Amino acid sequence: MFAPKVLLHPQEKYFPMNPLDFISISRFRYHVELGKDYGYNKVLNDWVETDIKAPEYYDIPLQVLKKFGLNPDKTNRRPKDKNRGKIGNVFLQPDGKPDGDSNPTGNIPCYLFELDADDGYVFHQYWFFFGYNPSLVGIDLSHQGDWEDYTAVTKDGKLVGAILAAHGKRTCYQLDRLEMDGKQVQVYAALGTHALYPHQGSYGKFGTDQARRGGYAWDTSQNIEILAQQGWRDYAGGWGEVGELPATTGPLGAWYKRIPRNFLS
Repeated sequence: MFAPKVLLHPQEKYFPMNPLDFISISRFRYHVELGKDYGYNKVLNDWVETDIKAPEYYDIPLQVLKKFGLNPDKTNRRPKDKNRGKIGNVFLQPDGKPDGDSNPTGNIPCYLFELDADDGYVFHQYWFFFGYNPSLVGIDLSHQGDWEDYTAVTKDGKLVGAILAAHGKRTCYQLDRLEMDGKQVQVYAALGTHALYPHQGSYGKFGTDQARRGGYAWDTSQNIEILAQQGWRDYAGGWGEVGELPATTGPLGAWYKRIPRNFLS
């Protein structure tokens, strides 16, 4: 296994979270542009035009969510998304700001997706979920739900580098540009945004992503599950409430954001 150690910022308040826990504390909502959203009632097994917060609107069974996968034309169901379908857009909406588990090692899983490439290369992509991503400075881009990924790159079974994701952009690093804790790569999750970086420091155009030592060290290798085997895998709606912008709306899930076969082409 090539899962990393993720060093969280010492002031981090929003920790890794099990996606199943996020689902259990969320209402399942049907978004209506310029109208009133619906809620799924698991007792009635139907949509109701309401914003009510009652037990029958929370913890919707996975078999219901699985029905809301990609549309036949391959568009998704995430509100505000540029690739969304014209109708049938849905989202999960927890109350407030889920703060996750402050002791995630062994308790919170990460999700592995592996892709064989040419010439003996293999991409080992690990997905992490956080319940909330706050904006700490400047324009408010806070949103519920936050999927982040780290990809170990091996050649003939040997680790040669890694790909770190930050704000939707993936950057490749050779092994000699990464920090190691023994034989395990360690990376830094920026305060609040959870964007991943190879060293501590200030990142982003205005230095707004702060990566620092001294916080919780999450050993993701202690709880790994296979992404393709997850019951929520095919759900193609938003993981979080609908905001004014795509960036403030809950993201698509990991299955639809996984590293593509043509990544290096």
